[in-house]
Amino acid sequence: MSNAFFTADLHLGHRLVSDLRGFDTVEDHDCAVMDNLAATLGTSDTLWLLGDISAGGGGGQRHALALIEEVLVSRGRTVHLIPGNHDGVHPLHRNALKWDGPYRQVFASVQPFARRRIAGRNVWLSHFPWRGGGDHTDIDRYETVRLNDDGTSWLLHGHTHSLEAIDYERRQIHVGLDAWDLRPVPLEEIAALVNATEVAVPR
Repeated sequence: MSNAFFTADLHLGHRLVSDLRGFDTVEDHDCAVMDNLAATLGTSDTLWLLGDISAGGGGGQRHALALIEEVLVSRGRTVHLIPGNHDGVHPLHRNALKWDGPYRQVFASVQPFARRRIAGRNVWLSHFPWRGGGDHTDIDRYETVRLNDDGTSWLLHGHTHSLEAIDYERRQIHVGLDAWDLRPVPLEEIAALVNATEVAVPR
């Protein structure tokens, strides 16, 4: 049976992020990230990757795409991309169209956001938190490409690099690697968190 997982912010080939995550080299970082994904996902499983496969730039993106193709896609995993600000294919970049082909050769789908039904709730997928929902800088960036909090839906996101996984009041779950010990989050755990916090947070 196929299982679904969620993650964000691989940042393959990104020296700054590999340093912040405690690795001696970028190569060690990339091996750990990809090994964790390969070890967690079965050969028929699906991964929703919520953006920032690399630090950006032509070489960095090609490096990340090649690793994802080699380690995951060529071995039967299905990977959907919700691109982030470091991904050239995101429509916030004026030259996004030139990256459309290379990204679609690797990913089963590429879309700026998506909507799923999890634990009976409406759940949006985006690289970014809700508009006004936080950043890893002093100000919230990329407001024009963030989703609005409708007051009832949940959101799975990356981008912040926070060690915290859940924002209870805003109904946001941060699925980025930094909050999950560099591992993807299974659908069952997302569903359990949504159910638990629906009870815990007063309406």
